[in-house]
Amino acid sequence: MKARGPAAVLAGMLAAAPASASAPPIAWHPCADDLPGVPVDPAVGCATLTLPVDWAEPRGATFELSVARRPARKPAQRVGKLVFGPGGPGDSGVERVRRGDRFSDELLDRFDIVSFDPRGVARSAAPRCAPDPTVPPPPKLLTSQADFDATVA
Repeated sequence: MKARGPAAVLAGMLAAAPASASAPPIAWHPCADDLPGVPVDPAVGCATLTLPVDWAEPRGATFELSVARRPARKPAQRVGKLVFGPGGPGDSGVERVRRGDRFSDELLDRFDIVSFDPRGVARSAAPRCAPDPTVPPPPKLLTSQADFDATVA
């Protein structure tokens, strides 16, 4: 049997995927007016994706993930889409896209920029864990000196 490259394997997997595996289209809508000092830009769209908590169980528990996209300012020069992974901890990709201040003029002109709020950040749902006294709770996001001091104590 002849060895196949990664592209051939991926193409075969995509061809074999059942039609029901395709994702529904994203329902883009105007972003909420929830950033102080940042007016809503009608060009920027927001949406919420419902995703599986565990990709090994795609029909199991789900959570809501917030996403935003800013279309290229010069559509005739658009190169493609740029997916921006926010930093962390606690960085909101939706806010970065809404503000538009993290990207160079060249990127803003030539790419649709898309990002998301990771689970538990800003508008995206946090993981839900069943309380189990034998399992330590997940780490808490420290947002102040008081939180830090309490954690250290």
